[in-house]
Amino acid sequence: MKSVKRCSYLILAIFLSISSAFAQNPISVEFLQEETAANIEAEFGIPAEFDVAFYKLTYTTPDVHGVLDTASGLIVLPIDNSNQYPMLVYQHGTINDRNTAMSNLVAADVSLATIFGSFGYITVCPDFLGVGEARGFQPYVHADTEASAALDMMRAVIQIETDDIDFHWNERTFITGYSQGGHAAMALHREVETNHSDEFDVIAAAPMSGPYSISEEMIDFTLGDEEYFFVGYLPNVAISYKLAYPELLEDIELEDIFKPEYIDDIRRFEREEIGLFDLNDILIDRLNQIEGQSVPRLMMFDNIVESMKNDPTHPLSVALADNDVYDWAPQAFTRMYYCKGDDQVTYKNATRADTVMNANGAINTLATNLSDTEDHEGCVIPAVSTTLQFFFFFRGITSSTDDLLADDQFSIYPSPAENILKVDMDPALANSYSVYRVLNLDGKVVSKMISSSARNTMDISQLQTGMYILEIEGENFRGLKRFMKL
Repeated sequence: MKSVKRCSYLILAIFLSISSAFAQNPISVEFLQEETAANIEAEFGIPAEFDVAFYKLTYTTPDVHGVLDTASGLIVLPIDNSNQYPMLVYQHGTINDRNTAMSNLVAADVSLATIFGSFGYITVCPDFLGVGEARGFQPYVHADTEASAALDMMRAVIQIETDDIDFHWNERTFITGYSQGGHAAMALHREVETNHSDEFDVIAAAPMSGPYSISEEMIDFTLGDEEYFFVGYLPNVAISYKLAYPELLEDIELEDIFKPEYIDDIRRFEREEIGLFDLNDILIDRLNQIEGQSVPRLMMFDNIVESMKNDPTHPLSVALADNDVYDWAPQAFTRMYYCKGDDQVTYKNATRADTVMNANGAINTLATNLSDTEDHEGCVIPAVSTTLQFFFFFRGITSSTDDLLADDQFSIYPSPAENILKVDMDPALANSYSVYRVLNLDGKVVSKMISSSARNTMDISQLQTGMYILEIEGENFRGLKRFMKL
């Protein structure tokens, strides 16, 4: 029976992959509003660079069962089509219900998307499946559909660039997201680098405070003896995985997981009669009434808790592990920002991911603690501020008349390089002086030269071992390539 189920999952995965390649058609683009840089600066206290326009995009993408669905999302565009801009995909955090979608401009994360747009990013914010225009229940922290819904929205945005809205993409892609969005950002980054690097060149990624290790760190964090005040996450995940893994979990009902005192309200939430935050309040009150403390495992049956913590072959454990998103090796510059005082998503998600990714060979990946005391909500501002700084030097905003060099127009070698990096450029481009800049992991310029020659060498002996980016800027053109320094 297990082999049959594995086969069916493989077939579904293949179907989702094939469907996704043909599913990114935009359906409609609706202008929502504009905001000036001056107002953004006054509201958020940031040095906003651009006025921005907000659009709601609807597009097609497969649902959790591979059936074509209509999804929605928010686009925030800098209002200045004289420039070429990078694309930044922002995966939002947990929301209360489908009506608090990003594209409805009511989610708290809209302010973050506004800030990103004002700094010169084509900001792409999927609503996720089961949210906004998409049908059904949201497959919460389901890695595959978090990635596929975002990827198809990215493809749809590229199509509307030429069809409906006048803006210019410079072919650089950045990925970030907070909380649930941190998990979704990691899932998207993995999917793009693994299967779609020919479509999107991820320059840098910054997942923030995300549950990357759902089956390990999050289980230990939420199902221990300590109080936890976000108990609604657990039934949300259970309902979602029942939806996403119907065969694997066919013999496990919600009533087998949660005690009778809690199940009625969990079912109400499943029917979308109440929102997630309402459910959370109800469950905390009931736990306090019955148990005297908000300890999530006490609303669950002991055998289920024991299996989820200690039996990796249990169907629920298998579903959880399928949505861990850290066991791979990112090639783009990657930062995982977290705060040690996080009370919703343990910081150990980021430190575990850092350890495993670097062991896998991810030489440009680092988990960074931004505060020992800030909780999940308090970590948002330092995480977003640091992400903006991290991305800043990689943006590559240029005039819309500038050309981006194709791969065959310049080359760098060897890579890895030890002391000397050689750079060959199309001789037709070397008729004026060009600036050569080497950027480090933090986007800072660590080496620079100016030359009018088509063939050049750069002394990189003083650089530390690691991954770098070489950027060439000439008259009306710009190029970008990564290289490894031994």
